[in-house]
Amino acid sequence: MKKHFVTLFALLGMLSVGCQKEEFADNVSAVEESQASFSLRYSLNGSSYYVSFQTEEDFNAFVEQLIALSREGYEVQMTDGRTLRAQSSKETVTYDAKTQADAEAWAEDKVKQGYTVTISYDHVNELYHCVATR
Repeated sequence: MKKHFVTLFALLGMLSVGCQKEEFADNVSAVEESQASFSLRYSLNGSSYYVSFQTEEDFNAFVEQLIALSREGYEVQMTDGRTLRAQSSKETVTYDAKTQADAEAWAEDKVKQGYTVTISYDHVNELYHCVATR
């Protein structure tokens, strides 16, 4: 009888510790999300993703990677991840950038202004074709 009681007590102890760890992990992820400074919804050739960043430098580095993918043939689209906007009325701004750095700066600025930015690379004319809509 003592053996069953000790086993039952040990099992209940492990279960209660397991529950506490899950609650702690949930609290940590909630804190991490609240500390995120930037978030981005983006798509590559129509497949959608969401990512958040702690610093503006991380955000800038990620946008740099996305722009580089456009040169490899991907159609890149990005928008501010904190808000969902209806796409009913359209204001469109276009920009053709000669350098990747120009395309990055323009895209980051437009995303922060609330635009959805689409970027593709024109290999014939060697330009980044950028379109911002909101």
